[in-house]
Amino acid sequence: MIKEKKIGRRDFLEKSAHMVAGAALLSGGGMLLSGCSQEASAPQIEWPYPYTKLDPDRAAIKAYENCKAKQSCSYGVSAGTLGYLAEEAGYPFTLIPPDIIQGFKGGVPGHSSLCGAVIGAAVTIGLVTDIQTQDKLINDLVSWYKEYEFPQFVPEGEDAMVTTVCHSELCLNSVDVWCKAAGIEPLAPEMHERCARLCADVARYTIEKLNETLK
Repeated sequence: MIKEKKIGRRDFLEKSAHMVAGAALLSGGGMLLSGCSQEASAPQIEWPYPYTKLDPDRAAIKAYENCKAKQSCSYGVSAGTLGYLAEEAGYPFTLIPPDIIQGFKGGVPGHSSLCGAVIGAAVTIGLVTDIQTQDKLINDLVSWYKEYEFPQFVPEGEDAMVTTVCHSELCLNSVDVWCKAAGIEPLAPEMHERCARLCADVARYTIEKLNETLK
């Protein structure tokens, strides 16, 4: 009889983040193959893909704007990091649309599990770093997220919002703690604004860490 191996909640969440990054790599790889077949002159680039240093503040603005545009935290951070890479570095990032992880918004619709902003960041990290580096950066990302006082990002011309530390990487907990502190009903416009600003904070952090790591 095969004994079931119990997996702790922390291990499950960390493995989930790696699985998401891996799925993105497979998706990206498939699109790269398709792109190469259509454009024979396109060079074949091995993973991890070459990283180009980006402006963390610009990444934050892009993540904020894109999250608001599509009401998707996973898309917002992906657009602010992966989409930004496509603009600055071009191929192969131009073949991987940020839309591929829209389905992870809100910690996966109906589940509110791992925050979609973290997933968006993990996908970008997974595209430009090897497994060992991913282990460190994604673990650091989740640890930082749990203890960070969100949101710090303030759009130009706007006022700062109530900030909270949720001590959790789960979307449900993050939103619940903030809504109670701010006296806001879940799904109110203010909550969506807060999540967009959180995306900006996550995108900025992600680019700062990639800039430091991939010198």
